[in-house]
Amino acid sequence: MKFLYPGGGVNTAYGIMAGPNQRAAAIDIINGKSWAGDLGCLQGPAYVKKINFSAVAEWLPKMAIYRDKCIFLAGFDVVFDAQATLDAYEEYQDYFPGWPLAYVAQNGAESLPIPATCAAVFIGGDTAWKEGYEAVTVIQRAQAMGKRIHIGRVNWWRRYELFRALPGSESFTCDGNRQKYDGREKAVAAWMEYQERRAIRQLALPAC
Repeated sequence: MKFLYPGGGVNTAYGIMAGPNQRAAAIDIINGKSWAGDLGCLQGPAYVKKINFSAVAEWLPKMAIYRDKCIFLAGFDVVFDAQATLDAYEEYQDYFPGWPLAYVAQNGAESLPIPATCAAVFIGGDTAWKEGYEAVTVIQRAQAMGKRIHIGRVNWWRRYELFRALPGSESFTCDGNRQKYDGREKAVAAWMEYQERRAIRQLALPAC
């Protein structure tokens, strides 16, 4: 499972997590790194980044020359509400022609369809849902559809190890905001060490 590092500046990193709060492309993206865009949610708790459509409209044209390296754009979700998020995805997807979009799976997504038009499925939701079997069933269905899998809020080893145990996790990406707690240097060092640890045997899961 490969980290997308916030803001760039990690020469050996697989890829970068970028966003409209950045005025220009990170040097890593300019130099050819893969990247994903976090646009922000429509609704959610105070601590969650909200989408600023004016900032997105200004930022995306600047990033268009790097679109071939874009893994996905995620956003316009409603935190903890899968039905509202699915409705929002269907409403807003046409505003981003030519961009690979991620469908952000929230609480309840196990009972709803995954949009056929999405390029990736981003596992969001609260802690209990994200780490429960419901999220695993969403991942399994997304894999069967050929979608990329991204796991949000992976800061510490326990969660990294949990998702790495899933079949196919070698192609997953993930991101986190640990740098807010530990500082950038310590967080990046920890994440790189997680990626280098010897993989445990993957779980054998029944078909969904």
